[in-house]
Amino acid sequence: MFSMSVMKDIQEKSGCAYLLIAHDLSMVKYISDRIGVLHLDYMVEAGTKEEIFSNPIHPYTRSLLSAIPYPNPEAEKRRVSLSYDYASSGIDYAKGTEHFVEGSHTVLATDDEFKAWAG
Repeated sequence: MFSMSVMKDIQEKSGCAYLLIAHDLSMVKYISDRIGVLHLDYMVEAGTKEEIFSNPIHPYTRSLLSAIPYPNPEAEKRRVSLSYDYASSGIDYAKGTEHFVEGSHTVLATDDEFKAWAG
């Protein structure tokens, strides 16, 4: 099995693309140029790694990113992890449409959800 650093080296030298499905967001950030956040078979947010990590819009994306531990123990003590429960959220992915945020960043939401989340 290849390590992520070997995969990154191959990617940089050959220009190849990977489709990486993972739950380790630190690894995803390390190897990816673009990220698509999937939940319950829906692409709820997509964009470059910079767009997703610096400006997460969808509540599910925000909850995922908030769960990444900080390497600094003092900062880790203050980290607030957001929870997201689709069943009680009132969100219906089937009613959402793709909304443009900026650059290549998009989010699945109704118009009202998008206004509230991106506000």
